[in-house]
Amino acid sequence: MSVSLRAFKIGLYEEHLEEIAFLHDQCVVLRADPARPWQDPASFEARLEAHLDALVVGGALALDVGRARAAQAEPGELFGIAALWCRVEAADPLRKLLEAPPIDDEQARALEQALLLEWPSGWMTPGLRLLAQGDTRLAPIFAGVAGTRGWPARDGLQRALARATDHTVLARLLGCVGASGDSGAPVTAWYEHPDDAVRHAALAAGLRMHDAEARRLALRPDAEPLLHALAGGRQSVNALLDRVNGAQTQPSVLSALGQLGDLRAVRVLLDVLPHAPLAGAAALALHLMTGADMREQALVPEAVNEDELFDAERQRWRERGEVPRRADGQPFGERVDRIPQAPEAWSQWLAEHRSQFQAALRYRLGEPCSPAVSLRSLAAGALPAFCRTSLADDLAARYGVRGGWLPALTVARQWSALRSMAGATQTSPGEAGRWHWAGNALAD
Repeated sequence: MSVSLRAFKIGLYEEHLEEIAFLHDQCVVLRADPARPWQDPASFEARLEAHLDALVVGGALALDVGRARAAQAEPGELFGIAALWCRVEAADPLRKLLEAPPIDDEQARALEQALLLEWPSGWMTPGLRLLAQGDTRLAPIFAGVAGTRGWPARDGLQRALARATDHTVLARLLGCVGASGDSGAPVTAWYEHPDDAVRHAALAAGLRMHDAEARRLALRPDAEPLLHALAGGRQSVNALLDRVNGAQTQPSVLSALGQLGDLRAVRVLLDVLPHAPLAGAAALALHLMTGADMREQALVPEAVNEDELFDAERQRWRERGEVPRRADGQPFGERVDRIPQAPEAWSQWLAEHRSQFQAALRYRLGEPCSPAVSLRSLAAGALPAFCRTSLADDLAARYGVRGGWLPALTVARQWSALRSMAGATQTSPGEAGRWHWAGNALAD
């Protein structure tokens, strides 16, 4: 039976959407895996881009296919449909989608990603209007769009913040404040907020905008460790070292010590490496300071779920703590490539490279920390997303270097944002190896 040209094209566009859905889902998994280099999704993103280009070429019929499938679309497919509508500036179907967005969390995240990446540059005014309306669903999306595009979003952010009541939404909005040079909005009202996430986001935003009151609050002895990492110097290192308590240490204390880069923390980090729950944070902190070029293949055992065990396995687990094993005798789990966590490996490396470091300096990836070195650390492949977000805050707070960078952007867009920030690191004041804040060297 012959197939009409129209039916053939419809089938072709449906296949493009299905491929986009598959590739989008792969990217989501890779971005969420802290053991994966942040550049890993690049090849999937390039293939996704090719399928999206094909739908753009498909014109009106491809748009009709998107409209027909939108209501029942899986998350990845919805990403493709929304991205297509943005790219060809199909305002009517996109407006209807925003008026009644998907309820499913995964669909909502897919829609957010499409709008962040593809919202048309010519639609700045409606984007700022959607931000200012303070809609719980849409305001955080357009705050992110504004921050990465450099829109003059100050007024819109201020109105959205005033209308936000949900703590999660409020924290997300505050996280977008100061992302670009013109998007700052007053955030002092949330510096003492009872919700931890809101308070941290507000103070981090204030630090990026060089507010002295934010710095005073961030350096209180009981302040969140990563706030000390954004604003402190030797005194913060001392305060955080006092908060190290063996296996009871908060992982965020170790992360903050790594970001501060004071070599006095090395011995403490080595001491907590044997404590399994802290080993990853301690190894990452050591790598962030030293830049040690070491990797290891390790088996990460699966968490034990007693309901899934056979009777004999359950008995061995309860009586002797013995985990189930495969036929080759190895525990069930996943092999990962990671920064080494063995104290012996780190002790040997540090002994061999001791002469490369000076005790009085602050280090990042093995070099005395400076604006340019800090920017290069954002490009380092071994650092997970949460760490890179804090490093971007560090660049803005300490040296005034900002840019339209978010870890949710595609790899290509992240590289573009990092390149655009490179010029600012050349002109930003900052003596290598010293602690700074707001472009000024700290006395401590």
